[in-house]
Amino acid sequence: MMMQRILVIQAAALGHNLVQTLKPDMQIAGLELQPLQPVFPALTCTAQATFRTATTPDHHGMVGNGFFDRTYHKALFWEQSSSLYDGQRIWDSFRQRGGTVGQMFWQQSLGQDSDLVLSPAPIHKHGGGMIQDCFSKPAELYPALASKIGKFGLQNYWGPLASSRSTQWITAATCEVMSGEFAPDLLLTYLPHLDYGLQKTGPSAAAAGKEFGVLQTCLETIAAAATENDYAVLLFSDYAIADVSRPVFPNQLLLENGLAHVRHVNGMHYPDL
Repeated sequence: MMMQRILVIQAAALGHNLVQTLKPDMQIAGLELQPLQPVFPALTCTAQATFRTATTPDHHGMVGNGFFDRTYHKALFWEQSSSLYDGQRIWDSFRQRGGTVGQMFWQQSLGQDSDLVLSPAPIHKHGGGMIQDCFSKPAELYPALASKIGKFGLQNYWGPLASSRSTQWITAATCEVMSGEFAPDLLLTYLPHLDYGLQKTGPSAAAAGKEFGVLQTCLETIAAAATENDYAVLLFSDYAIADVSRPVFPNQLLLENGLAHVRHVNGMHYPDL
């Protein structure tokens, strides 16, 4: 008997409120969507650790996207080691029986938890600047993908230039992996761009509909490739984003009340931890 392959897609910020407004039939890529109570805190790393361990943050320990190390007095964000959260993975016994597992662009995926890994891993040069690159396991995976669909643009993944290009690239890469020689039995992939799009404009803006449309197209593309390669599909999201009426600037409030300190360097403020 052949093992049922499964593709798990996490689409950032695909909130039930947004889907109800833009897709009232609650159908995307042949999937019927249902409301889901997010884990608290509703953050990417916390949600992904919760999914992979089937436990809550008080058990797996991933309670944020970043941490302040009180020994080194440093803030650490988006660290990628799979040892950063505790607990048995939902696929441990599956792998022991010979099943293979892949993670694409999931946080804290670097380590011994998977047979396939693809994750942004830029090289920060000592003299300044950065070399954009991705870590892959096996090592030949990313070069092979880059030769077919181009290199991954980190600037499209997070920061002020974040855009749907990140989701489109990961979509193409996911389809290539499912049909290629490294295709795992269980594959987790992450489509990120809707998060930044909604943060920039709010979910009620016309631009939100455009970003949602791009995501829907990508999901339809992945779902078609999954069917072609005998994968069942599970889609979920981590949190919703809501409209706000006014901004809040926590760093300014901390500074004004003497609860934060900064260094003034070349006209910029840097935290003094």
